[in-house]
Amino acid sequence: MKNNPIEQGRIAPELFVQALDGLCVGLVLTDAPGRVLWFNRAAGAAFGLKDPDAVGVLFQKAIHDPEMAAFWVDALERNETMMAHVSLRWPCAAELKVNCTRSLDDEGNVIARAVMFCDVTRERAVQMELSQEVATRLMEMAADRDGAGQPLPDLTSQELRVLRLVGQGLSNDAIADELCVAPSTIRSHLKQLYKKLDLHSRAEAVRYAVQHHLG
Repeated sequence: MKNNPIEQGRIAPELFVQALDGLCVGLVLTDAPGRVLWFNRAAGAAFGLKDPDAVGVLFQKAIHDPEMAAFWVDALERNETMMAHVSLRWPCAAELKVNCTRSLDDEGNVIARAVMFCDVTRERAVQMELSQEVATRLMEMAADRDGAGQPLPDLTSQELRVLRLVGQGLSNDAIADELCVAPSTIRSHLKQLYKKLDLHSRAEAVRYAVQHHLG
């Protein structure tokens, strides 16, 4: 690129390393087999990685949290970009949104991998508080309504389970964990049951579940 500031010597590569190291987003770089090449401070703190002890070690052996290790092994086996929510328990509890991606050479061979994550612990806590508050308020609002006598449309058994859990104030990720499916599957079920029930929002779904005593 003609205007690349690195090639023109205006920005030192060390500055980029420092910038990546200081990100609040965690980042771990590995080689193709999964040996740790580099990690920033956020990743070191979240996973308990120590430099230089963790460098050169297989990532699944460098971390000690079982759920994160399982996600990483699954990403290696599938050999594709993966995203997931991980409930970290070691070295400290945290809710993470994790992305694992690959770096390919010109021939399409994997030459490196990157794990990026952000800590959404606070956001998840607020989301759950709001969901539970909404469910409680809607239950109070529905107390004087008699919607239980209305017949349910032709929902599948799984759609009905999802609707029940939505009525309990659970998030998509929590419902996915409960039913042992992917969050994308939950979104698909919600889309279908919204269409069948003529619903337009999650709040309407919670209200419907409460009115029909499904929560």
